[in-house]
This record gives sequence, C-alpha cells and structure tokens, in this order.
Amino acid sequence: MNSLPTSSRSVVNPLRLPGGWHWSVCYNFARDGLIGKQPMRSVLNSLAGAAPEWLKGQLQADWVDRYQYRIEDYRLPVGKQAREDYAVVIGKDGASFLSAISAAEAPAWLAEIPALETVRRVWVQNFSWEQGELRWRAATNVPAAGGR
Repeated sequence: MNSLPTSSRSVVNPLRLPGGWHWSVCYNFARDGLIGKQPMRSVLNSLAGAAPEWLKGQLQADWVDRYQYRIEDYRLPVGKQAREDYAVVIGKDGASFLSAISAAEAPAWLAEIPALETVRRVWVQNFSWEQGELRWRAATNVPAAGGR
C-alpha cells in the first residue's frame, strides 16, 4: 500500500492482483493520470455483446485504436499536460457516446447497462462544459461525492 500515490489511496480501494495494483472502481491512476479510458473500454465491450449493430453505427474510427487495449497494456502520454490533454480526448469520446445513448433513436434499454452509469459518474466528476468546450476539472472543482 505504501507504493501507491497518496491521492489514489484517498479516492479508491486498490486490489493487489498478480501483475500489480488494480483499482476496484474506475480509476486507473492518480487523478492527473488517465481517468476515463477503462470505463469507456468497459462500456464499449458491454455494448459489443448487448447491441452490436447499434454500436457499429456509433463507433468512430479512432476509438478502436484508443480503446482496444487494457490500460495496463497501454503507454500513457508523458508529462502532466500531455496526460490531461489525452484525458480531454477521452472525455470528448465519452460525451459523444453519452449523447448517442440519450438520443431518441437509441433503444431505451441501453441506458440500463451498468457500465454506462460508471461512465456517466466518471464524466460528471472529471469533466465540465465551459463556454461550449469540454474541460478537465481542476482538482479544486471536483464535485463532492454526494453531488455526483
């Protein structure tokens, strides 16, 4: 436990599994790392089984490259700003995906898939819309747990 960053210990419950630490919620690294990749990967995998035809109509070409690998098998961008920039790219993917799920054309039952609630919560906590642009929330602007 001592090898974990302090910010990670206060936010998640890590599990020690073969191959290293794994987060028991949806956080992959400390907050300034990559937050949303694994939840997006999880929801895409869930929908690939539950609604493959609908998912095909929503996929963007670069999503396959971005989400095909587990976070443990992926190299993060180097440097805090590069990681935050990449997190915003993932945030935009998630926002686009959440919009598609809420569209009138989407089957209503898709909203009941548990992985979607995880994505929604991660996005509310870590991203905000400012002047029409999706932004990474500053650590001082993260909503309280009850407000998510």
